[in-house]
Amino acid sequence: MFELYGSMGRGMFTFAPVSKVSQACDGKGSRLTDSPFSIGRKGLVAGTLHQSEKLIVGVTGHCSDLVGTKVDAADIARRFRADGTIDVSALRGHFVIAIADGLRGRLVLARDHLGIAPLYVCHLADGLLFSSEYKDFMPHLGQAGLLDYPVIERYLREGWTPAARTFFRSIRPIAPGVLNVFDLHQSLTIEEGQTVLEAEPKVFFEIGDVERTLDTAVRRHVGTGSQRHGLMLSGGVDSALIAFLLKRALGGGPLHSHTVGYGKDDPEVIGARRTAAALGLDHMELFVDPEELTDLLPASILATENIGGFDEYPCLYAMHQNAKERVDVMFSGNFSDAIFGGMRMHREVWEASRGNGVAPHLKPRVFAAEPLFRAGLVAADCQALPEQQPPQNLSEALTRFVLDRDERMSMQSMFAHHFGMHARMPYADFDVVSLGLRMPEEQKIDAHQNKILLREFAARCLPAEIAGRPKAIQQLKYDDRMRQWLLSRITKFRKANAYSFEQILSEDYIDLVSGALKNDLSDEVVHAAWNIVAFAYWCEAFA
Repeated sequence: MFELYGSMGRGMFTFAPVSKVSQACDGKGSRLTDSPFSIGRKGLVAGTLHQSEKLIVGVTGHCSDLVGTKVDAADIARRFRADGTIDVSALRGHFVIAIADGLRGRLVLARDHLGIAPLYVCHLADGLLFSSEYKDFMPHLGQAGLLDYPVIERYLREGWTPAARTFFRSIRPIAPGVLNVFDLHQSLTIEEGQTVLEAEPKVFFEIGDVERTLDTAVRRHVGTGSQRHGLMLSGGVDSALIAFLLKRALGGGPLHSHTVGYGKDDPEVIGARRTAAALGLDHMELFVDPEELTDLLPASILATENIGGFDEYPCLYAMHQNAKERVDVMFSGNFSDAIFGGMRMHREVWEASRGNGVAPHLKPRVFAAEPLFRAGLVAADCQALPEQQPPQNLSEALTRFVLDRDERMSMQSMFAHHFGMHARMPYADFDVVSLGLRMPEEQKIDAHQNKILLREFAARCLPAEIAGRPKAIQQLKYDDRMRQWLLSRITKFRKANAYSFEQILSEDYIDLVSGALKNDLSDEVVHAAWNIVAFAYWCEAFA
């Protein structure tokens, strides 16, 4: 749980979080006398505040040093007073840090290396606000709340919000893994460290290297005291490995596993069920029907403020909701594919680099040439997004994905936070990411399989059927029920003259996508329709 908030600027002392969760908490905050800084945390959030002369420090989430010792606000304050900076690369965990430096007249913000912990800043005429939830900024936006149309267009075409941007021009996520330093004029300077190890030489690792690094990461994230541990369990090898290591770290204690899918015949559900049985997990299954998305999709958007992930994320919202009564710390196998080469796109890049295929970004996309917005809507002062060139090889694809962080990694942590849990993602640990990026592609992909060295480690501690399972994606069926639900939502928003249709999206584009959906259930067509519906729900909540 990461709820840290505050402000820099005269007249901003009254800023307080207004989200649903925060209203149930007593905001605990501090401000520096005769200075423009304030920092607060929400009362039920794990974290600490420290205040001394001309300095306030706030730390929330799970922050530790290299040996696993907890780091709190007083520790950060001592380090900062010594030399006026913080070495973020020496910190581990999922955390956010805010430092109000009254002596030097600056605000310093930081979060973990992969951006698991969310943190946003909002630039206003008379000050700067920051919070782990940008819904806290809504009452203060006014004209600053203008939409960022190039970002919305990229989302509608690809299904993801680009890195370092949001749908609002004045709201940005802070860069992970570095110090984001704002002076009193709101000018930003990036200091100290880097998001991951860049340009490191490739190293051939042994199975033991993988085991030691992953085992350390899992143990670093284990909860304390009587906290109950859970795991999001898919049918694949990544979460199964975390389950094995976590159960070992807990000394064989109880471990609750949860999976979600479209029914008992869902291959992911079947695979998770078999993994849970093999490892002796207390397992729970949840099935989601397309019709349930009417409630789940807007709820997941409001909880995370992000609408990426297609149908996977409403399902994960439902899973966390289902788990909240028996889990305090929720582990995930997320991010393994991103560093060990487990995605379909990675194989396509690998094949293309050998002259055996076409790079993913060069493939023609459905509706790519169609205008999305009403004529004349996009403002001239909107900052255009750079065009992305296809990666030349697998190593470049993996490194680019890690360095160019968007906010999708924070979504699972925000689901957990929304239901009073703590999220843990060992594969996103700095040391695990470093190992993955330094590992040569020969240890990741060949003509027959992916995640080669990781699977070799898995074969030592898991049944062969689990260690060798192919990659699958947990999602609902794209069938006639999904088609009818999407079409019904589009019709509903049109009849209601919803903001997204009335003022933003081109009716011709909506007609084109709706017409295609009636005859085509390919991923690209379903995703185009899904993005329209999700954006309409986002507009209901935020625009």
